[in-house]
Amino acid sequence: ISLVCAHINENFQEPFTLKDAAQMACMEKTYFSKRFKALTGFNFSQYLSQVRLHAAQRLLLTTPLTVSEIASLSGS
Repeated sequence: ISLVCAHINENFQEPFTLKDAAQMACMEKTYFSKRFKALTGFNFSQYLSQVRLHAAQRLLLTTPLTVSEIASLSGS
């Protein structure tokens, strides 16, 4: 699960599904979901959204990019 979190943090702008995450962790989707929530406190989609939102916030504060450009860069 830590590898999945690292992957999300490094590649948040790329499409990445629960199925992809479970395969990366060599687990079945349902079991992965339960373990992910138990270890992170977030379900998979919440965690991915949080990482993307934080990235967008950083870009909004530190760059002159438009909201549309930032949305594209942050995986939205």
